[in-house]
Amino acid sequence: MALLKVANIHFNLIGSSRLESVDGLSINLVANTNGIKITSNSIMPFQSNTITIGDFSRSMGDLYIEENSKIDLGNNVSIKRTSANLEITGAGNNYTFDGKIYGSGGDAGSILKGYTKQKLTSNGTYSVPYGCRMIRVTACGGGGGGGAAQGGTYWAFGGGGNSGTTSVKWIDVSNWSNTTTYIIGDGGAAGTTSDTFAPDGKATSFGTHLTCPGGTGGQYMGNSSTAATIYRHGLGTGLYATGGHINSQECPGTFAVKTTSNDGSCGAGGKTIFSGTAMSRASACTGVSGVSGGGGGGAMAQASDMNGGAGGKGFILVEEFY
Repeated sequence: MALLKVANIHFNLIGSSRLESVDGLSINLVANTNGIKITSNSIMPFQSNTITIGDFSRSMGDLYIEENSKIDLGNNVSIKRTSANLEITGAGNNYTFDGKIYGSGGDAGSILKGYTKQKLTSNGTYSVPYGCRMIRVTACGGGGGGGAAQGGTYWAFGGGGNSGTTSVKWIDVSNWSNTTTYIIGDGGAAGTTSDTFAPDGKATSFGTHLTCPGGTGGQYMGNSSTAATIYRHGLGTGLYATGGHINSQECPGTFAVKTTSNDGSCGAGGKTIFSGTAMSRASACTGVSGVSGGGGGGAMAQASDMNGGAGGKGFILVEEFY
C-alpha cells in the first residue's frame, strides 16, 4: 500500500485520499469553529459535541473501529471495540450499528430489531422505543352490554349489544420527542331488567391521533303473553371511529325475536374483526360476554330474570418498525 507520511499522519492514496492512522502525538483538525481531535487510538470532538465521519451515501464513508481502539463522542460517551463486542460507556442509552442494537454498559449486539409490538389494555402513557421510526396503531372501543330479559310465565329475550368502533393509523415517529397518553374504553356492563337499554361501551383513544367510540347497549325485553312478533335490538346510532387511515362503524348486535308467547331467540353481540360474536343460546341463561370490543349477547329468560352479557373491553395494539 502506498502511503504518504507527513508529521506522523498517514493518508491512504488508494482510491480517494483519506486519513488512515496517526502515530504517536495528537493532532487537531479544525475547520472554522468546529473540528475533531485525533490521537493514535481515539477520535473526539474539538470545539463541538458532534462528529460526522465520511460520506454515508457511499461505502467509503463506513466507519471502522480497529480492535482495542475507541471513539470518544463527547459528554463522556465512548465506544470501544474488543475481540468480543462493542463496549459502550457514558450517558447514552442505546446505539445502532449495522442494523444491531447495542446497549450502554458493554452489552453485546442483539439480533436485528426489525419489529416489536405492544398490546395496551389499561390507561397509560406510550413512549416510542429507541430507534423506532414508524408505528401502526390499531384501536378498538368497548362493546355495548347485552340486553336483559324478564322472567315470568312466558319466555323473554334480550337484544345484542353493538360492537365498539375500530381505527388503524400509521404514524411517523422518527422525530418524536414526546409521549402520548392513551385511554382504553371499558365494555358496557351487562344489562339488567332495570335498563331499557344496557350500558354503552366507552371510547378508546390514542392521544389526539385517533378516537374509537364504544358500542351502544342492547335492549331489554319484558315478559308478555302476546303472540305478536316482538323485536328487541341495539339502539345503534351509526357511530364511526375518527382520526385513522381506516375507520370503522359500530357493528350492530342482532335482534332478539319473540314469535309466540313461548318461542323466539335472544340477540347476539355485534362483532369486530378481532372478537367474533357473543352468540345466543337455546335455553334460559344470562347473555354471553363479548371480548376485544365485541358487544355482549342478549339474555334468555323464563321463570327468572336474566341479565345480558357484558361488552368486551377495548384495546390498542401498537406495532413498532425500525
